[in-house]
Amino acid sequence: MTRRTWTLFAVVCFLWGIPYVFIKVAVEELTPAQVAFARLALAFAVLLPYAIRRGAFAGLRARWRWLLGYSVVELAIAWPLVGFGETRVSASLTAVLLAAVPLILAVIMRERPTGTRGFGMVLGFAGVIALLGLDVDGSTAALLGALAVLGAAVCYAGGTWMIGAKFDGIDPVGAVTASFGVAALVLAPAAAIDAPTALPSGDVLVALAVLGVACSAIAFLSFFALIAAAGAARASVITYVMPLVAVAFGVAALGEQVRPGMALGMALILAGSWFATGGRLPRRRILVEATA
Repeated sequence: MTRRTWTLFAVVCFLWGIPYVFIKVAVEELTPAQVAFARLALAFAVLLPYAIRRGAFAGLRARWRWLLGYSVVELAIAWPLVGFGETRVSASLTAVLLAAVPLILAVIMRERPTGTRGFGMVLGFAGVIALLGLDVDGSTAALLGALAVLGAAVCYAGGTWMIGAKFDGIDPVGAVTASFGVAALVLAPAAAIDAPTALPSGDVLVALAVLGVACSAIAFLSFFALIAAAGAARASVITYVMPLVAVAFGVAALGEQVRPGMALGMALILAGSWFATGGRLPRRRILVEATA
C-alpha cells in the first residue's frame, strides 16, 4: 500500500461517506426524484467525454438489457428511495442502514449460512432490527423512511449482483457512465412532475454539484484507480469505513445525534457484514460498490 493508494482509499471513503448529508439538504427543496435526476445527469455530463475518449463503451450494446436493468434497479429506483427516506430519518441513520448491503448481497448470492457466515448474518440483521426498534422514534413517518432506505439497500445488492455477474470484461467507466445516462432518462418524467418554478437556493445548488461531480463522477474514477492500485479485495474494505465517515459528517455538518440504538445497530451491522462475507465482500468482480 503506497502513499498514493492510501490517499485514494481516503478520498473514496470520504466522497462516498458524505453524500447523505448533501441529499438531506437537497430534499428540503426538491423531490427525491429531482435530486437523483440532477445528480445522475451532472455525473453523466462530466464522465461522458472521458468515457468516449478512452473507448469505454465497447461491448455494452450486446448487454443492453442488463445495463437497463442495472440502471433502473441500482440508480433510478434506489437513489430516489434514499432521498425519500432522508425526508423522514437522519442522514446518519440512512448511512448505517445502507451498511447492510453486504449482508443482503450474501443472501442474494446464496452464501452458505453456516458457521461464521451464519453467525455474521444473524448478527448483522440483529443490528437492523436494533436500529428499527431502538433508534427509529416509533412514528409511522420515520419507520416508512427507514423501510425505504432498506428497500434501497436491497436494490443496491441486486444491482451489484447484476453488474458483477453480467458485465465481466466490460470497461467499468463505460458501464457506469452509460448507466448514469440511462437512469437519468428513466427518471426524467418523474423529475418533471412539480418542477420548481424558481432556481433552488444556493445551498441546494451546491449540494447537487457536490453529489453529481464529487460524490459520483470523481468518486467512481477514484474507486477504479484504487482497485487498479490495491486490488479489489483491499478496495472492498471501504464498505466498512464509509458508514463511520457518514455518521461523523452527519454529526459535524448537521448536528445529528448518535443515540445508543444507532451505535449498537452500526456495530452489529458492520461486524455482521464482516463475518457474513468471510472478512471480505462476497467473491465477484468488483465494479461498483457505491451505495449512496
